[in-house]
Amino acid sequence: MASAPQSSQQQTTGCRPQQIQAAVAKSPDDLEARNELAKAFLERENMMGVFEQTSYILKRSRTMPAR
Repeated sequence: MASAPQSSQQQTTGCRPQQIQAAVAKSPDDLEARNELAKAFLERENMMGVFEQTSYILKRSRTMPAR
């Protein structure tokens, strides 16, 4: 069975967490980057990292106006 090409999101999570952490450090309010970082942590079974990133995302999402 042939595998489908990876989406850009899957390719991003394949990056090293340090690269994504650098992007988050550069733009702390970039929730999309934090989400990618949480996914990278999940792949590496870093549950504390996942918790920290998702907690930040949830807190910021509650304070953001609805689109």
